[in-house]
Amino acid sequence: MGYGNNRMNRGEIWTINFSPQVGDEIRGIRPAIIVNHNNFALLELRLVIPITKDRKFRKPWHIPIEPSLLNNLTKNSIADCFQLRPVSKRNFVAKIGEMSEGDFTKVKLALLKILDLT
Repeated sequence: MGYGNNRMNRGEIWTINFSPQVGDEIRGIRPAIIVNHNNFALLELRLVIPITKDRKFRKPWHIPIEPSLLNNLTKNSIADCFQLRPVSKRNFVAKIGEMSEGDFTKVKLALLKILDLT
């Protein structure tokens, strides 16, 4: 698929093909945030957090994201931080935007809680 110039950086939002899916894993082609530090991007993998539709009943690991010119999302969404996973760069489809510093900080804090690193 289309990872073009091979540059995929922390905080960027890409559409990614998450299929095939097993059990409760997220599936389909959807946006996701790259969260690994760029210095650890030597493998053909990136750690990502999928973005999905906003839900009426959010969990503590759901970080709301409003559409903006920076992120290029088209509707209110959530970053589902519990679905953190490595994904091959071959599954990346296209870059669509970037996280704001404020939203990315909220994602990092949610990861600290989920991984019990606080």
